[in-house]
Amino acid sequence: MRFAKTALGALALAITGSGATLAAESPGPYLQLGAGVNFLEGVHVSNSSGTFTSDSHLNFDAGPIVTGTFGYAFGNSWRGEFEVGYRHSSAKNLTLPSGATVGGSLDLKADAAAYSYMFNAIYDFDLSGYGAQYARWSPHVGGGIGAVVVNSNRAPGASTFGAQAIAGIEYAYQPNLRFGVDYRYLGTTGVEQTFTQDGITAGRAVSANYNDHAVLLTMRWKFGGPY
Repeated sequence: MRFAKTALGALALAITGSGATLAAESPGPYLQLGAGVNFLEGVHVSNSSGTFTSDSHLNFDAGPIVTGTFGYAFGNSWRGEFEVGYRHSSAKNLTLPSGATVGGSLDLKADAAAYSYMFNAIYDFDLSGYGAQYARWSPHVGGGIGAVVVNSNRAPGASTFGAQAIAGIEYAYQPNLRFGVDYRYLGTTGVEQTFTQDGITAGRAVSANYNDHAVLLTMRWKFGGPY
């Protein structure tokens, strides 16, 4: 308990110290890196033999996500970005129309990887008006549109239109350096692929939207001037 109080006191001092009165971000370009974990929703599956219907779902384990972004802050709380992202998800099991789940020792071999190329618009909220203790924190919301290429180790790649929603918060550690936490939801139009697996000769056609949820830690470096 004493350690927790000491840590909280040090954090409060770091936030309120050094005359921390950072307001809205000034104009200028920046680079941002992000890394975290993604959670791909299950996709509908079927095959030509009719063994599986569109009510079956291929489920995935949580996987890694990394992003790289070049952006520009306009100085009026708005930012524009071009973002490249990579997500990977390994197949976990298959849920049948009856509700039964198959997997375990059966090697599904249906990993999915998605490359996203998005144009984002971000709005930052200036909290300095609520007191100096909040001046270094800036929540944000935004969204983006672009292209998503979905690949599999057992299927050729397929390109589709994608859109994402963004929400997060940043902390200005230094005038030109911010650390943050982001939530991303990425959804696409329909993607159709065919998978195979050990012991099953029929390919499984996947025709569904790619819907992914992700949580990232971010680092944003502003160059050309202070915040």
